[in-house]
Amino acid sequence: MMGNEPKYSLLIYTSEINESLASHITKQISRGIKIYLFTSDSLENYEKNHFLIKARQYGLLYWEQIESSSIPDHELTIVDGVVSEDFLCKCICKTTNFNAEQFSIEHARTDVHLMISAGAGTGKTTVMINRLLYLKHIDPSLSFAEIVMITFTNEAAVQMRQRLAEKLINYYHVTGQRKYLEWLEDTQKMQISTVHAFAKYLLGTVGQELGFSPSVALRGYHFQKRRIIEKAIDEYALQYPAEYQMFMYVPQFLLVNIVLYVNSVLENKSLSSDKIAQELDLGENIDNFVIFLRFILQRLHVELKEFKNMENKWEISDLIRELERLQEVQDLQKGLPIRFLFIDEFQDTDVIQVKLLLWLRKQLDCRLFVVGDEKQSIYRFRGADYTAFRQLEEGLGSEQVMQYPLQKNYRSTAKLLVQLNPLFEQWNSKVIKFRYGPDDKLQSLSKDKDGVGLVHYVTWAKLGEILKSLGGRWKVNESTAILVRSNQDVQDLTEWCQSLGFFCDGEVRGNFYRTVAVREFYIMLRVLINQNLQRDYFALHHSSYGANTLSNYIVLKEFNAEKRFLADLFQAQPDWQQWQAYREMANGYPVLQVLKRIIGEIEPARVYARRFIDKMRKLQPDQDRDLLLKEAETCKIEYQLNLDYLLYILQKYFSDTVMTWHGIEQFIRLKMQTDTDVLPMTASPEERSHRFRCMTVHKAKGLEFDHVILPVTDHQFLRDDRQQVLLREESGSYIMGYQLNMQGNVFRNSYWEQLKSSENTEIVAEETRLLYVALTRAKKNLYVHVKDKLARANTVNCWSDLLYGSEI
Repeated sequence: MMGNEPKYSLLIYTSEINESLASHITKQISRGIKIYLFTSDSLENYEKNHFLIKARQYGLLYWEQIESSSIPDHELTIVDGVVSEDFLCKCICKTTNFNAEQFSIEHARTDVHLMISAGAGTGKTTVMINRLLYLKHIDPSLSFAEIVMITFTNEAAVQMRQRLAEKLINYYHVTGQRKYLEWLEDTQKMQISTVHAFAKYLLGTVGQELGFSPSVALRGYHFQKRRIIEKAIDEYALQYPAEYQMFMYVPQFLLVNIVLYVNSVLENKSLSSDKIAQELDLGENIDNFVIFLRFILQRLHVELKEFKNMENKWEISDLIRELERLQEVQDLQKGLPIRFLFIDEFQDTDVIQVKLLLWLRKQLDCRLFVVGDEKQSIYRFRGADYTAFRQLEEGLGSEQVMQYPLQKNYRSTAKLLVQLNPLFEQWNSKVIKFRYGPDDKLQSLSKDKDGVGLVHYVTWAKLGEILKSLGGRWKVNESTAILVRSNQDVQDLTEWCQSLGFFCDGEVRGNFYRTVAVREFYIMLRVLINQNLQRDYFALHHSSYGANTLSNYIVLKEFNAEKRFLADLFQAQPDWQQWQAYREMANGYPVLQVLKRIIGEIEPARVYARRFIDKMRKLQPDQDRDLLLKEAETCKIEYQLNLDYLLYILQKYFSDTVMTWHGIEQFIRLKMQTDTDVLPMTASPEERSHRFRCMTVHKAKGLEFDHVILPVTDHQFLRDDRQQVLLREESGSYIMGYQLNMQGNVFRNSYWEQLKSSENTEIVAEETRLLYVALTRAKKNLYVHVKDKLARANTVNCWSDLLYGSEI
């Protein structure tokens, strides 16, 4: 075997496999060399070889048997991917399913920047992991500590680290070489995190000369923001009594919510408090609202900054805003020896992060690997800019950049993509800022031939039939997802499914404090501390902590305006005396001891599950018994998980202070009103496998399902009553246009009309990308709700308008 000794991979293109070649292949794999074998010879004898079976299973051997006419006269060997792309395409891709795109990216030169446009389901995570291993094999002196990988979510960061570890363990299992265990240990030094975690790492590592503390902590300030805004509104009313008259009869919480909404937009755009004070132009004061908004925002940011400095704690959004100041740091390379910087989901990067990336590249002289898909940029409301790829390319200037598309799709069936590709091509001409060119067209590599593809339906009755047909697919490990636009849709669809007897996971991010377990726990607290017992006791009585023997019918029947009939009714219930005893206990024993005793004696999770069975048997008498029992057990598990998690949170929060009944009541009440961050606890995937999953498209990003249903496709993109805050950067400053609704009153400033028209174009493009993401989650079947043909419009203003023309 001639040629250089491979460091990472060997591609062999031959008509015959003899013993010498087979021995050479085995030897190279034992060294940790990945083999790509293409031959017209029979592979039958080698398919039974245990070592080769293991090598194929763990990704160190890829082979394909091809027609003899495709093989050149002489054996061809390619070492470490040094080959022309024309050869890969002409000689291999046309006759095999070999993914030349991934091969080229994985083996690309190490002295250039790589920009990867990765279509849906094209295996970008696999490419990133393989590229890391290529870099390490080519240069063993490279430490994983010299590589940084930035992901979009914490979950993605965990997955990347797990995938990298699994790959190295696989190499060790096949080769037995100790170096892979050493590399595995070295990966612990690699920074794999979200951009916010990386920002914290940066500021703590090299930002001390700018005054950043290396020990800065992170926390949320929802409660403080509300209090500061409330205080600022009172100050505004005193200083500007005439201007405040317009808000005299508006509930204060509405004013607070409006300011919080405006501020959230500013935070998503990463505007610092200094920029808000000095560079934010709110336009002319048409209706006095500009004066109000400027006054409150300035007070909010000044006081909040003082509060954070005093505590030495920041919000996550502060990290990105402060990164701009890092550009004042010189000689960054001394503190940060980074040679390669990987960025996942680059289409969801904002302008400031692109600037940071370019600055880091210049300071560190590192090479960039960015991967993403402009068509899947769906976080514009958080400040993401779908033009990030173009901004980066322009910023790199004359530096050498190699761009690659990933088009071979491992997720969806060929039948489904044959229907979807023409639809996406139509959008290219229908929607101004949605691009779908030849390099975007998805090519199926899925081996699955089942499925009906894309199906339209018009009526909700038909959707019920579809759900019924898919109801048992979980038994053969097939997943079904119902994807919708908003959290309200999730709630509505989940309730609708439950009413028909279908069990559904309504996955809404950050609703832990609104789960049944937390709400019933709060009701129980109210009974233990509230002297005005009647209202709270009635709610408790019907919860999983109560006997539930007193119906609304009995209350109405016994109604008597001349006497306190409720007290008599309550005292006659079997749980009345028990709760009187608990109330007395609450006055004399530690809070946690009382809570654990109540929960242990009543077992609310078990009660909840039992009543769930009774309720469903009445509503759906024909419900499958085994399925109902499985759902009840899952409900019980999740109720208990959330209850246990709540107790853990309370113990942690009150670890430095005395836990009191009023203290925990106030804590939970505030969290129920304001907290949208904490996720509810769920049972394991196996325990929930029988449920349909209902979630927003944003939450479904990065996931895949055998069957996908889009039941709500008529939400209007553009509405006159839509509440919006628009920002545009002009000559180093920002102008803001807004349309805000309060109790039927609409407030607009002078920039609103100027910014609205261009914003409408962006909204339609963003919604189109969102639909693209939804449709490309499906592996086999897509069921989409569309309007009746008579109700169709010529313009694009909802998903249904975009789905016309995709009929089969």
